[in-house]
Amino acid sequence: MVHPARIHATVEQVRSAAPPVRASDVPQLTRGRVRAAVDAGALVVLRRGIVHPRLEWENADAGERHRIALRAALLAFPGAWASHASAAHLHGLTDGLPGTRWHETVHISRTGTTHREPGLIVHGQQVPHGSVGMQLGLPSSSLPRACIEVAARRSLGDALGVMDQGMRSLVKASHPDVRAAALSPGLREVLRDLFDGCVAPYGRHRWVTTVRQAVRWADPAAESRLESLSRAAVLLAGLPAPRCGVPLLGDDGRTYWVDMWWEEQALIGEVDGAVKYVEPSALVAEKRRQEALTGLDRRLVRWGFPEVVPDPSLMLRRLQRHL
Repeated sequence: MVHPARIHATVEQVRSAAPPVRASDVPQLTRGRVRAAVDAGALVVLRRGIVHPRLEWENADAGERHRIALRAALLAFPGAWASHASAAHLHGLTDGLPGTRWHETVHISRTGTTHREPGLIVHGQQVPHGSVGMQLGLPSSSLPRACIEVAARRSLGDALGVMDQGMRSLVKASHPDVRAAALSPGLREVLRDLFDGCVAPYGRHRWVTTVRQAVRWADPAAESRLESLSRAAVLLAGLPAPRCGVPLLGDDGRTYWVDMWWEEQALIGEVDGAVKYVEPSALVAEKRRQEALTGLDRRLVRWGFPEVVPDPSLMLRRLQRHL
């Protein structure tokens, strides 16, 4: 039996080398010492020959575990880069990713063939110039390319959600007032041209039509995935396109930002998340806000996830009464 002090020393050596690490790259760390620490439960093997202290692994949340597993995968496949949902996560787009289990699979890409194993997909693809850079110290698809990779083969609503959040993230990186900047039609066109240019190399794929449509409809003023799903349903139903994130003057003289605005019909659309009005004071404030907005001959329609997912027909019927 290996003495606990020796196990502890092995773990400290791994920890000092900025894990996850390839055990063979750590000076004076023999295969036997690593195996003993793994058998004792002090180290976890993430990829063949690549280890990480178990305590930090078990204490990490889902996002941090994904980043640790991603670093391990990049060590195992030299020359690869983070892509798809893993790249989107590095760019801070987790809230815009479709589904709730994205963190369970690491996605990386390389020039060559596709490879799959539990918890990992290595995509084989070419690398257009300028589409891969560094993000959080790791090689990664650029933000527009990551959005396209995630949106591929998704529904229009999911694809639009990714594009909205990707464009909003770019605006946020260069403008302190995201809401005000996102109102600029010129900025929206610049962003759409940027993303559309990143779609071009995928022109022969069957899913590219949906992704291009999502790029055309994308709006950095949209603030949530539910707003994106709602807007996709509205546009697919042939209803007029709303403006997103618009400031309106209330009858109390104050300015309020609304989720969607149909100016010609004087109609406000408000998307209510599950935790938007948890506190009673927030509910009272929202009632006063609604009174101020509708006091100037405007109408207001509200909806939440149950009215949109999986069937948006109820939301659409409510909107159609006024559009």
